[in-house]
Amino acid sequence: MSTKAKSGRFSLPAILSFFAILIAGLSLRMIIALLSGGDPIAGPLRYRPFVEACHVGPAVLAMLALEYGCILLVFIFFQKSWPAKGAMKGLIFGACFGFLWFYGMLEASFALGTSLMHEFLFGLSEMPAILLMGFLAGKLFAKGEEETARAGSISGTINRADIFSAAMIVLFLAGGRFFSYAVAGVEPAWRSLPYALWTIGFAAVVGAIYLVLGKNLAGGAVRKALHFGFIVFGVNWMLFNLFVPYLFIVPLGDILHHFVLRVVLDCCYISGGITAASFFREEAESRHR
Repeated sequence: MSTKAKSGRFSLPAILSFFAILIAGLSLRMIIALLSGGDPIAGPLRYRPFVEACHVGPAVLAMLALEYGCILLVFIFFQKSWPAKGAMKGLIFGACFGFLWFYGMLEASFALGTSLMHEFLFGLSEMPAILLMGFLAGKLFAKGEEETARAGSISGTINRADIFSAAMIVLFLAGGRFFSYAVAGVEPAWRSLPYALWTIGFAAVVGAIYLVLGKNLAGGAVRKALHFGFIVFGVNWMLFNLFVPYLFIVPLGDILHHFVLRVVLDCCYISGGITAASFFREEAESRHR
């Protein structure tokens, strides 16, 4: 029986389990960091004075603790809507966001000109800790098979409506991203073909994550769109993007424009795609009545 089932979401055993998972994830990430080296963008960018003063490590650990803690909270609060059970549910969750972090790391190569191979390897090094936390969270917090809605396959049953919603996310996010690049100016380096291909791939990754973690969320279309776009995906993506301006010297205006605004717009495009898909489905159904 899970920790949540035994004692409640905010019981002492649940809180201790939460911090045990957090420490396990941070420990593994630090071990991998020592073996694999630092972030490739540390070359073209300068660390903030407080980061240099504490010799980088403690500052990185603090931000990772915040990010990992928020990832765990998202799992704890939304896992009852997701398919599979126990450790498998946690591994699926960890795989989704581990891969998102891996793919997100590649963007720096196109935006800042860092080594693609170094970003690829550094992105891979992010995945084991998130997978471990997902596995442990599934073991300790996921509801038992008898309590889990839609338990079964990795993504549950996928129907045409789900695929249409994912396709609309891809369309809205890819198109919205290019709008953000060209009109809002959130990324000056967007005109290169590799960056354009990365953008389309990013939209496809988010669409795939929706099929696994978004389509079964509770509530109507708008509620589901907001929960997935701004919480399940959005909290994780915002903290991931803020890691760079937290560690490195970036003007406040650039932080708000190139990091915060870009993520907020991404969340709006994703939520808009889900809502639009629901609207078009309802229109199509009303015509066939």
